[in-house]
Amino acid sequence: MDRQQIESVWFAPGSAQSFQTLLWHASCPPGVADCLLAAESLCRKWPLVTRNTKHFDDVQGMLVVPY
Repeated sequence: MDRQQIESVWFAPGSAQSFQTLLWHASCPPGVADCLLAAESLCRKWPLVTRNTKHFDDVQGMLVVPY
């Protein structure tokens, strides 16, 4: 870690609400990190590039791009 630069990430407006909704939804992505990624992707209207596309199959309105 001492050789890497760590930058702050600002959350998109509305991502907290999306995050809470995903956490309480029955078919939410597994794990808190996946829910946070999905919430940010939805709020920013950005595609999510991932190797774990199956984790996001049930998230409506999200574009998942296999890596």
